[in-house]
Amino acid sequence: PTSGRPPEIDAVIFDLDGTLLDTESISDASILDAFGPSLSRAVRDAMIEREGGRYRLPWELKRRILGLRGSEWIPTVMEYAAEHWGVRVTRDGKDEDGDGDGLPPPPPDLDRFWSEWERRLEERCVDVGECPGATALVMSLHDAGIPMAIATSSRAESVKKKRIKHQNIFSRIPHIVTGDDPAVPRGKPHPDIYLEASRRLGVPPERCLAFEDAV
Repeated sequence: PTSGRPPEIDAVIFDLDGTLLDTESISDASILDAFGPSLSRAVRDAMIEREGGRYRLPWELKRRILGLRGSEWIPTVMEYAAEHWGVRVTRDGKDEDGDGDGLPPPPPDLDRFWSEWERRLEERCVDVGECPGATALVMSLHDAGIPMAIATSSRAESVKKKRIKHQNIFSRIPHIVTGDDPAVPRGKPHPDIYLEASRRLGVPPERCLAFEDAV
């Protein structure tokens, strides 16, 4: 806009992971777990933060996968692991050289890796904390009468677990669009999920304010 006036905002759409809930560290730990014995203990230990003792993926990798669906980010992680972590990535997760060669096994194929990542994540996410100020912001917007929605790449089943201890947030946000919603043909960074959220809110996209940590 050239008028210099701030845009008029009629609704707010939140990303979930890393924006409302502090899931990034548990997601990183679950990614490392999903590799199983194919990833060495030395590599895992190198990714523990000095303060807090949490696992953190290297930012050069993390920035490439933020907000993506599992089917999109797992190949990127596998490529990085082969190049930087010494992981033997083979076709469909099969060890074409056979067993007994003294080397670590390859990681699981995409579907099994995704399932194992989600299983590990769901074990941890029941106790996930909120991002600083998240509840206060959501309550302020709710009290001001501003409708809200969540647009998350997480699958619906995962969101059910994450929301258990955060009803102060979720009870005030009636619309949640997940990454496996049939109305969302393309994942982030495509705008489909935000367009669907704005449709459910009944507010034009240009009048929605989005909070998103993956750009």
